[in-house]
Amino acid sequence: MLSFFSWIPLPRLRDWPAITLAAGVHILISQFAYSYISFTDAKVTPIWPSAGVLLAALFLAGPQVWPGIFIGDFLLKLMTGLGVGVSLSGAIANASSRLVAYAIAKRAISRSSRLQTLDEVWTLLAAAVAQATVSALIGATGNCLFGAASWNRFFTIGWTWWTGNASSAILFFPVVLLWCNQWRQSLQLSAKRWLELFIISAIILAIATLAFASKPYPVSSLVIPVFVWLALRFNSTWVSTGIAFITLFAFISTANGKGQFSVLAVNEALILLQSYNSSIAVMSFSLNAVISQARNSQTYLRQILDHLPIGVAVHELTGRMTYVNAVGREILRGKYKSATLEGMAKFFNIYQASKNRLTPIEELPLAMALQGQLSHTEDLELRWPDRTIPLEVWGIPIHDETGHIKEGMTVFQDIHERLENARLIQQANEQLSLTVQELEAANHKLEQEASERQQAQAQLWHLAHFDTLTQLPNRAYFVEQLHAWFNRYKADHQYPFAVLFLDCDRFKIVNDSLGHSAGDVLLTQVAQRLQSCIASPVIFARLGGDEFGVLVPAEDPSYPQDLAEQLHELIVHPFEIQGQRIYIGVSIGISFVSAQIDAAEELLRSADTAMYAAKRNPLSRGIQIFSAKLSANSLKNLALETALREAIKQADIDLFYQPIVDLETGALVGAEALARWFHPELGNIPPLEFVTLAERSKLIFSLGNFILEKACLQIHLWQQDHLITPGDFILHVNISAQQICHEDFEDWIKDILQRTEISAQNLMLEITESSVAEDIDQQLLKLLDELKSMGVQLSIDDFGTGYSSLSYLQRLPVNSLKIDRSFIHQINLAGDNRQVAQATIALAHSFGLEVVAEGIEEESQLYWLRQLGCDMGQGYYFSKPLSAADMTEFLRCHGSASQTR
Repeated sequence: MLSFFSWIPLPRLRDWPAITLAAGVHILISQFAYSYISFTDAKVTPIWPSAGVLLAALFLAGPQVWPGIFIGDFLLKLMTGLGVGVSLSGAIANASSRLVAYAIAKRAISRSSRLQTLDEVWTLLAAAVAQATVSALIGATGNCLFGAASWNRFFTIGWTWWTGNASSAILFFPVVLLWCNQWRQSLQLSAKRWLELFIISAIILAIATLAFASKPYPVSSLVIPVFVWLALRFNSTWVSTGIAFITLFAFISTANGKGQFSVLAVNEALILLQSYNSSIAVMSFSLNAVISQARNSQTYLRQILDHLPIGVAVHELTGRMTYVNAVGREILRGKYKSATLEGMAKFFNIYQASKNRLTPIEELPLAMALQGQLSHTEDLELRWPDRTIPLEVWGIPIHDETGHIKEGMTVFQDIHERLENARLIQQANEQLSLTVQELEAANHKLEQEASERQQAQAQLWHLAHFDTLTQLPNRAYFVEQLHAWFNRYKADHQYPFAVLFLDCDRFKIVNDSLGHSAGDVLLTQVAQRLQSCIASPVIFARLGGDEFGVLVPAEDPSYPQDLAEQLHELIVHPFEIQGQRIYIGVSIGISFVSAQIDAAEELLRSADTAMYAAKRNPLSRGIQIFSAKLSANSLKNLALETALREAIKQADIDLFYQPIVDLETGALVGAEALARWFHPELGNIPPLEFVTLAERSKLIFSLGNFILEKACLQIHLWQQDHLITPGDFILHVNISAQQICHEDFEDWIKDILQRTEISAQNLMLEITESSVAEDIDQQLLKLLDELKSMGVQLSIDDFGTGYSSLSYLQRLPVNSLKIDRSFIHQINLAGDNRQVAQATIALAHSFGLEVVAEGIEEESQLYWLRQLGCDMGQGYYFSKPLSAADMTEFLRCHGSASQTR
């Protein structure tokens, strides 16, 4: 014996918490069992859950916790009033029997076992028998030896002791071990499986309630097919849980005098009950192990099914039975070998009880099983001449390895006892059906809400990524795709692409003259026309206003430019807007991705830069590819723009003044204010360059206001010094088209005149002919009329270089024209320049306008201008542009209305 237990380790210090816990669990569980003892003097009961629970503890915590069993049992028995000898023998019986059971069980069962093989199940059964035998022999001997019971009760006490230990090991060891091993996996069930488990649990509870009520129904055998169902469909953890539940329920009810077994004496009833529960447990675990171990082995399954207390039949695809177990043969009375599916209902007189008719073939559970459906019914009856057998039948399809149906199985049993409880079961089913319907309705509502939420999210995404006017992708979507294309290119440089930046020319004219609704129609037509020649994977988007962007694959480097030319060709054809033919143009910038580009935004910025270059360069024919030179110019313009912004802010823009002379009298009648900018590093920046930059960068408003205010302030200073008088000296100031089109321009003029305290008669605003001709509309005419009514004089600058026409000269409320210097240069030579100047002067005088010639540098030019009747002039012949101080000295010397030549 010593050598047998030599492998058991002695407890170590770190094991004592587990030992203490084992002792406490043993005392707690055993106190519950002692509440229902059969022999109060010997403290013996056929219900001893501790036998199974602490056997599981040896596997979970290790065999070194066996002292906990010994100590716990010894203390328990002392606490219940037994003597030291009886308590000691009982403790030895329980501790040694657990060790014996552990030594036997560990040959096939480990801490992580799942009782999924027959070897494990039968090993557990053997361990339970051995444990019960050792415990009963030692315990009964100790009780009789130490006087707790007489020797003539040895076998009665021993049998009770044996039953409690054996059955408890079978009933409670699995549930503890399995839940500790695989509780997480056991809880990971689908919703459908949880529903099935709930139904099984409800049926077990219903049967237990009926079988072990105060007035029991003889339905305890009905749990057998339910546990078969449980074993077939779920793992051993749930099987052990069901067994533990039915065991405790039946035990408590029987111990309290309820249930089918309560007609016997308590000890006999509990022993019979434990035997019944153990047989169900062994059957269920065996079936579950067989299913788990050899689910596809039909022969092995039949061996198990032949021992079940329910009928089981296996059928060929024709319906002929190839196997029927013992209970099935008894129910069918051996008449089964020649029956096929077509004649089965008539052969066995299988009737539908609810309709009182032979069951149609297609409604037989077997027929449904052979169609691949798991079916179940309780509405069938076998009507023999001498009796009618009501049946509960399951139809189960059997599949081969490929998933095809190779056989069908029917599981059936006599349910005449259950019919007595049909009403209760029907009510439970109806309630369950209502619950299922409510769940389905709730689930449908949740699905509908989820669908609506998805639709709303899709709509929000569309609104966030698409333009509402043209239904094209918007700037956000374009930039998102630009980043995606750029990242894909940067990964392996295998997917080159280009960015096209399109800006519609003359769109503002349409918008201002025909209204915003017409502009929207034009944008929509532009989008539709451009989209007509764009196909996937090209991405076409509206970036904002009249700007569009295109992402173009560039495996063929010539394709982006070819596409740009196609788009350009589409736009130059006229559009039909409000019954009018409208012509617009388009400027397109192209930038190609390269390994030197670090960010996707650079591509869009480069395409934008190229687009502006296309606008400025007439030789580009509206299309410009971004280059290093453009990049350098772009960086230069950016730096220059920053410097210009600072110069305006710091008032570093100077004004020079070029005198304007009456050509007939030679008297000084005014001057033109000319902006000059000296850059500390770049030197003098040409006015055309920084004014164009200001217009493009929207700095023209602050620059123009600064120039106008400084010029008006200078007039105020000259008036204070009595160098000029109102009406005799007019200062000409150039105004950008962007300024004059601003809605607050009139208020700015009024404010400046009021703050500088000068007369509006001393100010003449010069507007270039081309800008006025492009943007003329009713709003502009109204503004010019209001300025003129204030006393401010207006002049058209660079006349002859733009869109000269009688119609717009008649409509504009201007005071004078200024002939561009290009026509003055060779006016002393007979030719086109002299004729243009002569025609311009005559045209202006016919409209009552004065004429100013600029760029007079030679006396011969002055001579011919006087001959042609030109009113005033300016140029280096009279004076170069002068600083404010020099102009002040000039006025002191010449004075307004005095001769200069």
